[in-house]
Amino acid sequence: MLPSSSIPLLPSLLVHNDYLLLTNSFVPLHFGTFWGLPSRIFYIFVGLAPLILFITGFVIWRYRYKGKNRSVQTTQTLSQHCCCVNQLN
Repeated sequence: MLPSSSIPLLPSLLVHNDYLLLTNSFVPLHFGTFWGLPSRIFYIFVGLAPLILFITGFVIWRYRYKGKNRSVQTTQTLSQHCCCVNQLN
C-alpha cells in the first residue's frame, strides 16, 4: 500500500507523462517523418511557397509599374507618329 504522503504525487506524474507524450509528438512533425515520404514532399512545397509568392508578387508589381510608364510613353510616341502620318497625307 502507498503511503498517504505519495498520493498527491500521482497526478503530477500523470501530467508529466502527458507532457512528454505531447512534446515527443512534435519531433515527427518537425522533421516531417509522420507520413513518411509524402509528408517530406509536402514540406518541400510548403517551404518553397513563400519564395514562389515573393517572386510572383514581384513580377506582378513590376509588370504593373512598368505598364504605367509604358502607357505614358506609348501615348506620347503614338501621338507623334500619328501627327507625322497625318502630315504626309
